[in-house]
Amino acid sequence: MGDKNKTFSHNLSDQADICDLGLAPKKITTPEYEGLSNYAYHLDAKEFVRFLKDWSINKLGVQHLSGTIEVVNKDASGFITSVVTKEQFEINADLFIDCTGFSCLLLGKHLEVPFVDKKEILFVDSAIAIQVPYKNTDVPIACSTISTAQEAGWTWDIGLQSRRGVGYVYSANHTTDDCAESLLREYIGKPADNLNSNKFKMKVGHREKFWYKNCVAVGFSAGFLEPLESTALIFVEAAATMICDQFPHHKDAMPIIERKFNKAFRYRFERAIDFVKLHYYISKRDDSAFWLDNRVASTAPDSLLENLEFWKSKAPAVYDFPNIYETFTLDSYQWILYGLNYPTNLTLSQSKYRDEKRVAVEFRRVQQAAKNMVQNLPEHRELINKILKYGLAKV
Repeated sequence: MGDKNKTFSHNLSDQADICDLGLAPKKITTPEYEGLSNYAYHLDAKEFVRFLKDWSINKLGVQHLSGTIEVVNKDASGFITSVVTKEQFEINADLFIDCTGFSCLLLGKHLEVPFVDKKEILFVDSAIAIQVPYKNTDVPIACSTISTAQEAGWTWDIGLQSRRGVGYVYSANHTTDDCAESLLREYIGKPADNLNSNKFKMKVGHREKFWYKNCVAVGFSAGFLEPLESTALIFVEAAATMICDQFPHHKDAMPIIERKFNKAFRYRFERAIDFVKLHYYISKRDDSAFWLDNRVASTAPDSLLENLEFWKSKAPAVYDFPNIYETFTLDSYQWILYGLNYPTNLTLSQSKYRDEKRVAVEFRRVQQAAKNMVQNLPEHRELINKILKYGLAKV
């Protein structure tokens, strides 16, 4: 059986040990985009944008125009026909994608699609960030994002090649900006004394419709949930994929695709809200108003409350996540539920949960896998230095 002195993650995955020791998820000989353990990338957003721009222009023949929209022209049926810029050029198109961020200039301002506020469920609406340089070039690089619960939200701590990206996301209704900055600087310690900070306000929620007429919102224009589970990135990729796959080839198809797109993304947002709220709602923390308020049932969606009641006597199963648009599925819920010790009574459940021999074999497999990983994986900075010098094996 599992070790009762170990956490849920240490008993069920080798990745907890890898993260604890700051090990890389692969070797220098592991091909690009493959890994001996699961991993994801942190990207320099500005550099990535430049890369996409250059690739689109030089490889795909995309025409790139830069301007500030001043006028949005519409026809009698409300479809956008063109936008006119401050620089005095006009762009005519059949389909417009609104990527104007929280301002939602096209879908929100000009097509007047309302914003659905979700701040009564997800309280976090503000952030402060500080870039923290390393003392020297051989400081170990954390191989996972370190998220730490705080009195009015949580801090992130991301190890990058030459610095740490550190920040605090919090509820403005539960603390002040000055208190938040003080807490963050205290978390960082003395290195933060002379470092500048950046503050952000977040509009938590989503548009009532994501596609309306011939305009579709992508990114912050469509909506935003706090960054606890990086839903913004997931939704951008999902939206771009669906737009490409369902691209309308004539105007008559637009209303049909509009309905499909709106149904899909309303579902995605609603289920993502459930999952993010789960982190707070089942917490046992009671040392501040933020955590106590998050545990009030009236602040949680009915769909989440229904599942939590069901899961008191039956463990989550794939049948609880039947939709192809699920962003967070069974595995995601298991990690949060049982990482936070959610009380599921399996006394009356099917025998597979009581097969102690089978369970013991699986625990031993995980423990052996963790041992092998620890013995064979390099430290994170060691791998990054080798990649810079030699590159990775090509796929």
